[in-house]
Amino acid sequence: RFTATRVLSSHIMVMIAGPVLLLALTGAAGGAVQRSSVATALSRGPAISLHPRAPAVTRSRSRVFRRSAMDNPDEPVPTRPLEDLAKVTEKTTAESLLQAASSERGSVPSAGGAKKAVRAALTEGTRVITNREGTIARNVLLAAAAAKLGLVDGKTAEAAYALGLIPVLQQVLDRTDIGSWNAMSSLVHRFSGAFMLSIGPLVATYFTVSGEASIPPAIVYPVLLAALVNPLSGVLLVTRNLANADMALLRQFATGYQGAVAAACHGLLLFSLPDNPLVSAAYLAFTIYHFIYAWGDSYLHTKRLVDLKGQAATDRYDESIALDKLPGGLQFPADVWDMWRRAPTTPGSGSPIENILWRALVHNTGEKEDKWTAAPSTVATAAVAWTVSLPATTYMLVALSYFTHGPHAVSEYVAGLDYNFQGILATMSLLASAQNNLGVFLMSLILHKKMPVTGVWALYGASWALFITYAASFATQHPTYLSDYLHFLSPFSPL
Repeated sequence: RFTATRVLSSHIMVMIAGPVLLLALTGAAGGAVQRSSVATALSRGPAISLHPRAPAVTRSRSRVFRRSAMDNPDEPVPTRPLEDLAKVTEKTTAESLLQAASSERGSVPSAGGAKKAVRAALTEGTRVITNREGTIARNVLLAAAAAKLGLVDGKTAEAAYALGLIPVLQQVLDRTDIGSWNAMSSLVHRFSGAFMLSIGPLVATYFTVSGEASIPPAIVYPVLLAALVNPLSGVLLVTRNLANADMALLRQFATGYQGAVAAACHGLLLFSLPDNPLVSAAYLAFTIYHFIYAWGDSYLHTKRLVDLKGQAATDRYDESIALDKLPGGLQFPADVWDMWRRAPTTPGSGSPIENILWRALVHNTGEKEDKWTAAPSTVATAAVAWTVSLPATTYMLVALSYFTHGPHAVSEYVAGLDYNFQGILATMSLLASAQNNLGVFLMSLILHKKMPVTGVWALYGASWALFITYAASFATQHPTYLSDYLHFLSPFSPL
């Protein structure tokens, strides 16, 4: 019988298996069948011409064109109107890499051929998730889930969550084309982010549609691993391309990525319940680090907001900085890249990796942090910092509770509840990690002027409203859920 549950489950499995199958096929030594660029071009507008010159794989390594997701946007980006795609015969990035990988001679593919195949798989996987067909399929599944939840099951909150995902996901996934389509770090970061943002909410929706049925590990683990890979690859991009950024902005990226890692590991920990004490100790150490960093960032923004005494932070900016006018009298630097090029160095700053790991939290004063920052202390930035700090506290308490009680006591506690407590925590971890990565991605959209600042705040607020709606629905369905969770967070009381 055709039901929304089966359709949703099938779509999740297809989107997970698709990139894996493609990776296996592209690693083979046999020839790859070519398709026309019309059939494989990224079907989003305006379409991007990925090869204005000879494909990067055919040029010398020293001259490969590499533009990561956070490079200077002043560099021209070649484009081609949609109607011109039918007139060209050049291959897309995925096709060129597939052909190069399959043309390697011999029975064993070379390391270079394997790398090209991985690039092709990541490019094609991103295309499948973000193209028009993928968007239509995702929207149909979410609409069907909302209809079943609202009209059949009478779950209004869950139905509103599924329906609200349609515009939010479309606005986000339609803008994943920033950055390089050749650099491996950008390809990994883009694919893992698109995969997590698309599949994670679908898994959470399936959980509610199915009546909180157990989710197969084959679905949960890939999404959680993607949620883990995305921030780690994002740190590499930030340290490489935002080396001149101010410390306040680096702290904002750092806390967002730390929160994504903590949420993903939170889900992995509670879904697998590992028996190795070193695993739980390592996670506890990381959550303590994230707790200190996140609350330090919140304190700094709140303190500076109080010190301003109602004055706009941008009123203190250097007079040479051009500012864009925003609704409500707010302003934002018109060209952050030019601003950073001319800004003085922050006293105490070090290498990019040192700055994002700890120096941005300790060395946070100076002219650059007061007059040349892309993250001025406002009510909005302080609120974002607090939305990261509060979950950071939860992750630390969960890690401490798991470490003190041990996996066996936690397993017995979960099994003693009359609802799927473990599944709720796993899906909440998926959405929390996606929320942190989304916040960082939206900030990069502001830097690249891919979305107005007001649009970013609206989208971020809508995503938080959906997250809270999803979390609150469990408190409605299970009256003891909140007390059970608070009891689980108590590290020194017996379970």
